[in-house]
Formats: sequence, structure tokens, C-alpha cells
Amino acid sequence: MPAGRRLRRRWIGKTTLLAQWHQQMVAQGERIAWLSLDEDDDDVWQFIPYLLQALRPLYADWDADFWRDMEEQKLSSSEQLLAGLINQLHYCPHDVYLIIDDFHVINDRGSMKRWGI
Repeated sequence: MPAGRRLRRRWIGKTTLLAQWHQQMVAQGERIAWLSLDEDDDDVWQFIPYLLQALRPLYADWDADFWRDMEEQKLSSSEQLLAGLINQLHYCPHDVYLIIDDFHVINDRGSMKRWGI
């Protein structure tokens, strides 16, 4: 499924479809992160750590300074975090996929729009 393509309606089997796709891709050796959301993830500062932890196992050569800064909350804005994440993924030698399940539970879309999500 191309980036940016989203299934939006509730209760139409999205999780099942994504789980089947995930299983196929992993069987082919692809690296895929899965992030399930709930209403508590409405705050971008709640969402970001979960996003980063979902992606972390997919790439062995993350920069230690990036993780330290993130864990010590030295990155003071979501834009800094996003820039750091993009910079890290730029050096990843393989494709990385991210499934965000239950995105429809997010009500505050303003901060997510800044991320292009």
C-alpha cells in the first residue's frame, strides 16, 4: 500500500486487513513497525514516544545521541523530533514500513497535520 493511503471508516476490518498484509510482508523479510493508537494518544507528546519505540527495533544503527536526547527530553519541539527521525531513517539501508492502527481515535488533528499524518 503506497505511503499516504489510508483506510478511514470505522469497523470495516482494517486491523484484519493490516494484520494479513503485515504477516505477508514480514514473511518476505520486510521490516514493519506496528503502532496501535487509543484516545490517550491524542496528545502528540504522548504519540511520539510510542512511534519512536515502534520504529526503534527496525534499524540497528540508530544514532545513540538521538535516543539519549529523546529520552532526556532535550528535543523540545515535535518539529525537532520529526527532523531527528527523518535524519535517522535517511541512513537506514533498507525500507521501513509503519502501520498505524486505529488512527481514527485521534480527535486533535492539528498537531498531527503538522507532521503530515
